[in-house]
Amino acid sequence: MTTAKTSTTTLHLGGIPLTIYGLQELPKTPIAVEILFFLHGRMSERKSIDMFVRDVLPKLKRPTVIVTLDHRNHGERLVDLKANRGWNDSGVPKDTLENEDHAIDMPALYSGTAMDVSLLVTYLPLKLWPNSEHHVARFGCAGISLGGHSTWLVGAKDPRVSILVPIIGSPNPGQLLRHRAANTVPKPNLTEEVANAIEGVTDYDTSVWKNKHILALCGAIDPVVPPKESQTETYVERLKNAGIDVELIVEEGVGHTVSEKMLKELVLWLNSSRFD
Repeated sequence: MTTAKTSTTTLHLGGIPLTIYGLQELPKTPIAVEILFFLHGRMSERKSIDMFVRDVLPKLKRPTVIVTLDHRNHGERLVDLKANRGWNDSGVPKDTLENEDHAIDMPALYSGTAMDVSLLVTYLPLKLWPNSEHHVARFGCAGISLGGHSTWLVGAKDPRVSILVPIIGSPNPGQLLRHRAANTVPKPNLTEEVANAIEGVTDYDTSVWKNKHILALCGAIDPVVPPKESQTETYVERLKNAGIDVELIVEEGVGHTVSEKMLKELVLWLNSSRFD
């Protein structure tokens, strides 16, 4: 992984702390710019993906700024650390659960952050370029783990966001949590009422993905968000059958992590002719 010198600009919008990469490299004359939101994972913060952004951004062919933000209840927005924990993040059987409300807290986090991205799509260009110094050609969203859940949701709910890259994330977190609950000791009390209320995208009509582009990146041996049990594999196949531009890359020998190959595939895909 290589990192290049890239400018960063920090600001707050709507109470959301942001880091914007590449803003100062844009020319003074008006051009079309793409904005890519990049979301971190659970129990992390936007600073943790700084090296990923610095690796990816200089390799992109089209003028792009990448925006990172802290998930709700993470980083500078932290209120209650326990609410970010899973039932048993260690994977080692314990006498008590780390967070009994994981099935409620986690969906509230990724759903809330998806709302935040849509808010930023509306207001961030006005904040950055109030006099139309540049205009936005496309909006995109990439996210890791919890951020991947948010990315799927943003893509299904916001027609303005056309580039989606969920990385080790799930389109159906409700099913994922059912799988997780069945393999957790002690067994969580995941009621059907709660499980059925967990927001995902697999119940949406595939027409919401028309004119959108999706790259899903997964690890073949991911124990946290398995490609099969998270329904990533089956949902991508469903979207392909509906004629949606979607690609799934499952990397052999990789678990719940972001690999160098994933970042390379991300760059190749973003630079592909589908966006010409």
